[in-house]
Amino acid sequence: MTALAVAAARPGRWVTAVGSLLALAAWTKPNVVGIAFGVFAYAALRDRKALAQLIIGAFVPSVVIGAILYRASDGLFIEHLLKATGQPPDFALWRSQVGARLPFFLLPLGYAIFCAHREPHRRDVAIARFALIGAIAWTVLSLAKIGSASNYWLEPSLAAFVLVSRAGVAWPKGPQAAWAGLALVQTLYTGVATLRSAWEAQRDLPAKRAYLSELKASRGSASGSNGSGGHEEVIATDEAGLTFELNGRILDTPFQFTHLTRAGRFPEELFLSDYQHPEVTRLLMSDDLLERPLTIESVPHDRFSPSMRRALLQRFHFVEKRAGYFLYGVQ
Repeated sequence: MTALAVAAARPGRWVTAVGSLLALAAWTKPNVVGIAFGVFAYAALRDRKALAQLIIGAFVPSVVIGAILYRASDGLFIEHLLKATGQPPDFALWRSQVGARLPFFLLPLGYAIFCAHREPHRRDVAIARFALIGAIAWTVLSLAKIGSASNYWLEPSLAAFVLVSRAGVAWPKGPQAAWAGLALVQTLYTGVATLRSAWEAQRDLPAKRAYLSELKASRGSASGSNGSGGHEEVIATDEAGLTFELNGRILDTPFQFTHLTRAGRFPEELFLSDYQHPEVTRLLMSDDLLERPLTIESVPHDRFSPSMRRALLQRFHFVEKRAGYFLYGVQ
């Protein structure tokens, strides 16, 4: 976002630095590339000299970072990146994401583009408009990917702020009271949903933290594979973050591993072996997935496949439900 702000505020200046910042943003979070696509598209259509500078600026940090990651990972970082983030597209998921989220963003983003049309010849406005359109296009495309969420709209929203800051605020033609009423309705619609989600999260957070602290404190020792004691108990979970919080280390990432096993790109037996190890004596689930019939499956959302769920139920039994979590112990 800093790169976009610089590009819009100083069109024609610091272009190489803008390219470097856009590249660093993509290396930091790979799916944040829509703005870069828009800026590069503008340069390709309107300013070939700037395009060359952008490419040079993006190339230098990319080579350095790529070389470091390649050496540190023995050349595996690209494969690991694609396996971690390359879940397949799902049209039903895309349709639900667009239908549920677009009402929150359609009017604000459309308004930003409208403001840009008032200044069609200004270079800074044109750059910001291309960036916003690129961000919207990339977000709409990315919503089809399994694992996508509403936070994907953060990039277009910030790009819209930059665009309006350059183009200025404007009212459409027509009854001003009607447009003001529409803006009020949109603000209330978005605000109420946001405040409700935040209130619910804050309401549930103390109980969740207390329960996780209790589980962490209750961890003892477990028998090793040779039957001897002295090994620290591991509480497995369906989320890597929860596993790290409870144990100080991550076993695996169930969401990604489940999709890899479905695609035949990772052996399910190896995935399951983490949960069959003698040190793993409890399993914490963040939803009721193991309580549902195995015939009920949601490919975009389930963190374990039906066959994996069946194997887990053979080893673990239900203990309790507290603070929204489902705890299971070894049979």
